[in-house]
This record gives sequence, structure tokens and C-alpha cells, in this order.
Amino acid sequence: MAATPMEGKWVQLKQKGTGPGARSSHAIALVGNKVYAFGGEFQPRPENRSYHSITTDSQNVYVFGGCGVDGRLNDLWAYNVVDEKWIKFPSPGEGCKGRGGPGLEVVEGKIWVVYGFTGDEADNVHCFDIGKGEWKEVETKGEKPSARSVFSTALDRGALATRLKSRGSHRLKQAKKGI
Repeated sequence: MAATPMEGKWVQLKQKGTGPGARSSHAIALVGNKVYAFGGEFQPRPENRSYHSITTDSQNVYVFGGCGVDGRLNDLWAYNVVDEKWIKFPSPGEGCKGRGGPGLEVVEGKIWVVYGFTGDEADNVHCFDIGKGEWKEVETKGEKPSARSVFSTALDRGALATRLKSRGSHRLKQAKKGI
């Protein structure tokens, strides 16, 4: 937007390209018909994606994985709704491959990444301890659901539950126990 001081109104400017991104505390100058922006503060934020998963706790919206422009992602972000800032958490590393359509829930300060599509349907579970800032792969026991992606998860009496209509539902009790 630009103001036309003599007329006292705002005018939408046309832009070529993607622009510098959202920021504050920057400076801009006009030379001829070009606007130059320099410096400023900007917050890191997740790249655009599809097939990602999202969950919440009382103050954060968590986003995990999905498919980005350059392939499947395994990054974990939180948007703190109180501070209105993005937080990027440590990478889980290659043990938790980039994936689309995983289940995602928060249980007792831990974020659970369940299954997903890594190039093949995955059947592994990973857990991020928010307080410790650590990832680990979780060894599950008993009958487990078949490998899957793009499915629903929910908390059922504190346990993580998955549901896929044609294959039935399962509960992950380890989440309740706080592993």
C-alpha cells in the first residue's frame, strides 16, 4: 500500500516477484518507480506445505511435516498464540524421515508423530519432549495398526487413538503413560 499525500488516500501497489517477506523495523526508499527495502526484523516461520499435521495445547499451535516445495518435511514448529511468535524446534534427524499425512497429538508435554507417508506408508511413532527438546523413536508393543497416512487422531481418555474407517481403530497407551 502507498499513500498519496496530496489526495490523502491509500493506493494498492502492483508488485513483481515475491517481495522481501513480512517484517518490522525496516526502512524503505523510493527511487524513480522502484521501492527498496533494507533490514528490519522478521520472524522465521514454516515454509508453505501441504499434507502437514497440526495440533494444539493451551498456548501453542504445532505444525509438523508435510510436503514442501522441495519434498517431504520433518520439521516441527509452534506458533505461540500469547506471544504471537513462531518457534522452530530441533530436527528429529534422519530417524524420523520427512512425511506427509502423519497423526499428531500433544500429551503431557510431549508431541507424538504417528505414521505418515515417507515414500511408503510408515508404521513408526516418534515423540518430541517439549521440556527437554529431545526426539526419540518409540517402540510400541501389542497389536498395532497397519502402516498408514492421512488419517485422524484423537485423545481417548488420555491415550492417543487412530481411526481409519476400513481398518478399525487403535489406541496407543504409551502416550497416556508419558513415555
